[in-house]
Amino acid sequence: MKIRRTFVLVLTLIAVLSLFVHCKSNNDEQPETEQGIISSADWEQTTKMEYRFGDASVAPQYHRSYTISISSSKKTITIDSYGDVLLQRQYDNTAEEYQKFREAVAEKGISKHEETEVSGCTGGKTEYVRLYKGDEMYFDAYVYHCGGEDTGTLDLPEGTSYLFRNIIPEDVNSLIESTMQ
Repeated sequence: MKIRRTFVLVLTLIAVLSLFVHCKSNNDEQPETEQGIISSADWEQTTKMEYRFGDASVAPQYHRSYTISISSSKKTITIDSYGDVLLQRQYDNTAEEYQKFREAVAEKGISKHEETEVSGCTGGKTEYVRLYKGDEMYFDAYVYHCGGEDTGTLDLPEGTSYLFRNIIPEDVNSLIESTMQ
């Protein structure tokens, strides 16, 4: 009888431990966007994309940051100096052009990772990417470039910022320069 009880107890313990391990591993599996990888379903539901370039810390007459916002109906660029809007342009967009752009950005493979710490460097430049489903932002990450190091939460593959700048029908550098005259 004692051996039987021990056997049942051991089996019960194994079953409970198996259940605990299974539940724990399922809880560790976060949705892909929480892990930082944007799923194809998320890309399909993305209705607006924003790219922000934050300029280095320089005198206001030379400081130019900008935000590019893309949706299926419009493209917008806003150029500012420390928050003071200097220029804003809006252009029409089509659903087809938006879809092609969204696919091109998705193919770049942007993702989010755990924040890396700044190593005391100040005055660098920052790039942000924000993605929306309707009015809800579901992806928000940044990369800070300073002293040859990249820190932050965003993995921004080479050429991604070019895609955002290139979607604007006018030359972004020319628009920036026009605000300095």
